[in-house]
Amino acid sequence: MAPPRRPRGPFAQQGKPLSKWAAHKKLSFGNELQTRPSKPWTVVRKLGEENRGGLNGGVYIVKDRKGTPHIEKRATQQFVKDGTVLQEITILRYLSEPSHEHITRMVDHFVDRKMCKASIYLELCDVGGLEVLIDERVTNGEFFNEIDVWEWFIQLFSALTYIHYGPDPKARFVNTKPEDWQDAWDMVFHRDIKVENILVHKATPKGMTTAYTLKLADFGCAVARRHIWVDRFKEHDRASFATVGWQPPEAPQFVGRSDVWQLAAVMGCVCNVMNMPFFDHARPAPGYSNTLNNAIVESMKKDFKKRPKSNEVLDHVRGKYNMMLPQLEKNALPVPARIDEAKRMDLIKRGHKELQAQLRQEQEQQGRQASAPPAFDPHAQGNGRFGGAGNVGFGGGGHGGPGGFPQWSRAIRARRHNNARANMHLYGAPIPNGWESDDSLNGGGSRWYPSTGYGRSPYMAPYGNPW
Repeated sequence: MAPPRRPRGPFAQQGKPLSKWAAHKKLSFGNELQTRPSKPWTVVRKLGEENRGGLNGGVYIVKDRKGTPHIEKRATQQFVKDGTVLQEITILRYLSEPSHEHITRMVDHFVDRKMCKASIYLELCDVGGLEVLIDERVTNGEFFNEIDVWEWFIQLFSALTYIHYGPDPKARFVNTKPEDWQDAWDMVFHRDIKVENILVHKATPKGMTTAYTLKLADFGCAVARRHIWVDRFKEHDRASFATVGWQPPEAPQFVGRSDVWQLAAVMGCVCNVMNMPFFDHARPAPGYSNTLNNAIVESMKKDFKKRPKSNEVLDHVRGKYNMMLPQLEKNALPVPARIDEAKRMDLIKRGHKELQAQLRQEQEQQGRQASAPPAFDPHAQGNGRFGGAGNVGFGGGGHGGPGGFPQWSRAIRARRHNNARANMHLYGAPIPNGWESDDSLNGGGSRWYPSTGYGRSPYMAPYGNPW
């Protein structure tokens, strides 16, 4: 029997973070990026200011040979040098093959490291961002009808389920053998879902009645699970990158269900016709059905371990919508049907005040920490990095104390002394025999659980709450 492949990752790195370019080299396997676009593009006009757009190099409307308009996002020299553009291109290319109808599709790209230039070419959504639809409703003083809300709910969670679990979410329970992991779906975490990162195209999706197709966009803060495994020492890749005001309760720790919280917050914004989640989280869809309210509430639970996974939300929402559709076809308007602008503005002002107070508190806390002498951390070296205090990426800080989960330390010993499985060599280290990872925690609190013998951990049981 051939010996298992030597694990790559923290042992090969000797405890030093990799650059994004180095991590990409470990993961590309000959699939290098293009150094020039695959087709000629003509600039039509520029959108916004120079510092607008996810890559801060400007956003342009361009057209191809056929005259079809697309979007070009240009990267600054700094984002080319530090590899920021590399990460977004890699993830977009991965998600575009095959593409999903509710995720913005990358059609071309190039990265010229010598000239420090790079661009991403994306399909154009003719309406723009979701905030455009929300602002139109505010101007007209009307809420969205509930059928549209349900169908957008399904569209967006279909996209989130895809980036988390791929075309076949059930496959992650099947691919448990070592030889299966190389071809398994590489879980992607968006980490910056908000109203502005939902794009709208005026077209009715198949099987729906809404006039709009919504797409999950802007993967500039996204990271793939495989990237995290290859470079475990890069702390910021394991923390939340959410925009201020959109941080999930567990921030700066980030888990797969943090995306669920953010996307549910977007649906709450739709129901309250606002662009920030300043609504009442206990009643996120006032005037709408209790079923819709409960679906959003459950998806925004403060304890992420009690929050459903993206595919569980999708299954639930699809089932409830089909059950309620006959009733909604008779009357899908919320009660009251008109917006109470005074109440809406009061919620927004209150939300801004709370956000400013939170930011001041965080700044004061950071100031105190900067002036305090560094505390001795016995877990700050060696394997303690994986579960040490403050290592929010891998089980530290609030999960079992400074040492993280006790199971993690056992997994480390098992990896060293047992006959290690080679199925995780792509992620930087093999999984020990008898241990498996809850996919909802990878990228945030990557905890190892004892195997149940059914290819799942006890924490991966189906979500049983009927909502």
